[in-house]
Amino acid sequence: MFDICRNVMRLHFCKYIYGNITGVLSNHNFGFKGEVRLEKIVIRKANIEDLSAIQALNNELFDLELQNYDPTLVKDWPLTNEGKEYFEDLIANHYVSVAIQAEEVVGYLAGSINQKGSYETIQYGEINNMFIRDTVRGLGIGSNLINEFKAYCKKNGIDNLMVTASANNIDAISFYKKNGFDDFNLMLTMNITKEANE
Repeated sequence: MFDICRNVMRLHFCKYIYGNITGVLSNHNFGFKGEVRLEKIVIRKANIEDLSAIQALNNELFDLELQNYDPTLVKDWPLTNEGKEYFEDLIANHYVSVAIQAEEVVGYLAGSINQKGSYETIQYGEINNMFIRDTVRGLGIGSNLINEFKAYCKKNGIDNLMVTASANNIDAISFYKKNGFDDFNLMLTMNITKEANE
């Protein structure tokens, strides 16, 4: 179930960037941004009580991708039973962390350690999907979520991370590069029915 859904949840056309873990930062508390006092934000491991909030955030990500980058996604899939089972499995058997502000989940990162094939020399930790509510973006939450995943991977003997981003999602690519990821693979697609009709 997880292997099938992980491919569904990649959400993007372009298997674009990967990175080598170089350090870990664990700064979970955020204070002032400009002149506005913000509620303390805490990053912690997700539990099953966070499931519905994570599904809702992932559905926001689905909507964003569907509208701007990937028209092949199934609308509201994260809210289906299959979507629920996908995140239940991630929480129970893999990795999910959440960012909490005023007892509300405002962001999350779901990841896993991939199985290394006999043909591969490197085993990766993969960021399967992550999303930060737009009202709290720009505070370093995404970077801290990544840093917590780095720490988890290093603890499990993993030295390399990978993540997938839509080729046209310049903001996401810029964010991941700012956090140490580099260009790696490029996935190309073609609609052969459309080609045959031209």
